[in-house]
Amino acid sequence: MTQRQILLHYDCALRRERRLRAERIVDVGYGMAGGKEAQALVRQLAG
Repeated sequence: MTQRQILLHYDCALRRERRLRAERIVDVGYGMAGGKEAQALVRQLAG
């Protein structure tokens, strides 16, 4: 791999990790709040 390819791959991996962290924060928020919104999210995720 070239240096440019490595940097592009690294940037993509960082963006993915940040997105996963943001999703985790939202999930924890729903879990702490509970209620109808959390139940709706669980139903949506379960399919």
